[in-house]
Amino acid sequence: MHFAVMSLTNNALGGIATRREVTIWFTRGTNGPSMNLLIYAPNAARKPVPAFLGLNFNGNHAINADPGITLSDRWFPQTKNGCVTNNRATENCRGKEASQWPVEKILSRGTRWLRFTTATWSRISRTAGNSACAPRWVPTARTWCSSRTTGARSARGRGA
Repeated sequence: MHFAVMSLTNNALGGIATRREVTIWFTRGTNGPSMNLLIYAPNAARKPVPAFLGLNFNGNHAINADPGITLSDRWFPQTKNGCVTNNRATENCRGKEASQWPVEKILSRGTRWLRFTTATWSRISRTAGNSACAPRWVPTARTWCSSRTTGARSARGRGA
């Protein structure tokens, strides 16, 4: 596993945060499985702070209208809301889920003690690309699918 900072902006969200976009590869090379992590760290923090981590479903660019968030180039299940065309994210989805991800509120309430982090589920799921087997439970980046689809069992030991 290795990491690379793909973008860094020290004055994001009107100056309250530093935005980092980090790619995490799960193999030694850069052509294997990876995910893109979006991190907002409060600029008011005087020392390292814990992180709030959430998984999103339409790409990091969907959680906030911040134009600096890279538009995902990954595969997504087709949608009818204009967010995805030919299984690729579109600008129509930028900030579309902001009401579910109150980034500024989280950072302003915890300006000295909390950072905000998100990643897209389809890059973590071992079944990404199979819309019939969308994640139902994602602990520590492992996903179980319906037993009808894969024969796998859910985290509770029963078919999902």
